Amino acid sequence: MRNQSLGVIAEEVCNGGFANGAHVHFTLWYNGSYYDLDGIKLSGWTVHSGPTPYTTGFLERGNEILYVYDTIQNDYNTYYGSSTDFALHYQGNDQMDIDRIKIQIDDPNTEVPGPPADVGLHDFVIEWWMKASPGENTAPEITCGANDDWKLGNILFDRSISVEGSEWGISSAGGRIVLGVKGDGSEELTLCSTSMVDDGEWHHIAVQRNRWDGTSYPDGQLWLFIDGNLEAAAVGPRGDISYPDDAAPGEVCGSSGIDPCTDFDPYLVIGACKWEGCLGFDGIIDDIRFSWWLRYFEDFDPPTTPHERDSKTVGLLRLNEGRGDALYDTGGYTGGTSNGLRFYGGAPSGPEWIYSDLFFGFFQYIPQINNH
Repeated sequence: MRNQSLGVIAEEVCNGGFANGAHVHFTLWYNGSYYDLDGIKLSGWTVHSGPTPYTTGFLERGNEILYVYDTIQNDYNTYYGSSTDFALHYQGNDQMDIDRIKIQIDDPNTEVPGPPADVGLHDFVIEWWMKASPGENTAPEITCGANDDWKLGNILFDRSISVEGSEWGISSAGGRIVLGVKGDGSEELTLCSTSMVDDGEWHHIAVQRNRWDGTSYPDGQLWLFIDGNLEAAAVGPRGDISYPDDAAPGEVCGSSGIDPCTDFDPYLVIGACKWEGCLGFDGIIDDIRFSWWLRYFEDFDPPTTPHERDSKTVGLLRLNEGRGDALYDTGGYTGGTSNGLRFYGGAPSGPEWIYSDLFFGFFQYIPQINNH
């Protein structure tokens, strides 16, 4: 599995030794004879075979060296994915279960905590890049405050639930970003940005929530940053707002309103709304990062490269697969992964794989016609 533990490096890679995880023994036969692997590159790693099996030799890639018995992660998408930067273009379809990403954040059959994208128990930061053109998203400006009116916007992130419980979500309304949180009780708060983001340009969005009372910030403190500028902050509902691990999905979903909510409740939906009658997002999303530690307390310079995979990162969707429906979390967090699935459909169909011009100095927008 991508980004899952591979076990340890062992000398079977270099000198015919062994490994304690799944592995492959091989020799290189070329032009009628066996070939020395020393100095050869395998999937980007340069092999340095040592003199003694089991205990010597190492692999090298860039500035990283892996010695015998070093523990490693399968960072597939970082090194072996597409060499081209991609993004997903959503079409704003409002039909159920299409034109969206879904990340399963709970297994209704167990009470085991969900993957890292099930934020809310800890501090959290969610940040991403987006682009939307004027008029693409039709939700009008809302009144922010003690309400859940984020649901009236064109939905970007939807972690709502059909039964009673905590919720959070992010949308675009009147061209502005809206963050909404609901606690276990009836307390609700919606924050709105002041800047417009529907101008056809890339914008970096970061939302942040403090979970614990401290000397500086209370439990429930919220921040909303647009392009590194702090545009809204307030104290919202307190406590754990993650998906309840013991929750049974509701029974009032689907177009009929009488279907089980198994395919809706225990998911984080990106780029669309979970329910009938609400609005999806029309535009482009790229490079989504989840963190469980606070990052921003004042204005900052938005990154000029893809989000760094650092010690605070618990989930990272590069969206560089460029084809298919599987989306891989390459954040490297050892406490689990938040892989997602693309649900493609609608008229026009979305979300569509496109080449990303996010970090280019010029405009380049080329649809991926054959890969959908």
